[in-house]
Amino acid sequence: MIKVVLDGKDMKNKDYVHLYIKHQLDNNEYYGNNLDALWDVLMSYSSKIEIRLINKESLIANLEDYGYALIDVFEDASKENKNVIFEIHNTREEKL
Repeated sequence: MIKVVLDGKDMKNKDYVHLYIKHQLDNNEYYGNNLDALWDVLMSYSSKIEIRLINKESLIANLEDYGYALIDVFEDASKENKNVIFEIHNTREEKL
């Protein structure tokens, strides 16, 4: 299983967030740097990936409504694709 940690403190603005996510996912597929492209990448996983978001408060503070929309994409993808596991945690170490 692939395990990825996304840190809300590192997602400082909308321009950078998709570059950060693409790097963290280490996904070689085309990623169009928007929420629709993120959805497409998440739907492409045919083996298990666990994505953990830490420091949600920082993500929301940095991105505001876009941060909520980003979380929605991950949550919806985890419902649609059984291989995507998305969790929000307070720390990196929590139940890794």
